[in-house]
Amino acid sequence: MSGAADPVRQAEHERFAGVDWYGADLGGAVFVGCEFVDADLTEVTTRGARFEECRFLGGQLNASTHDGTSFAGCTFR
Repeated sequence: MSGAADPVRQAEHERFAGVDWYGADLGGAVFVGCEFVDADLTEVTTRGARFEECRFLGGQLNASTHDGTSFAGCTFR
């Protein structure tokens, strides 16, 4: 990771604005009703993670990999 704060692994109804989780491993993480605003999720891996009713507004997901990850009811803008 590029000197960024360690990512959260489980959250409900939280807002993550401008987080820098570049290259983070979010395997097994669970996010419910969360909002990601201008988040840098470049090269993130999310094996077996679960995102439910989350909103992704702006931000980067380039070169990220999602193996067995669910994005149920999520919005991407």
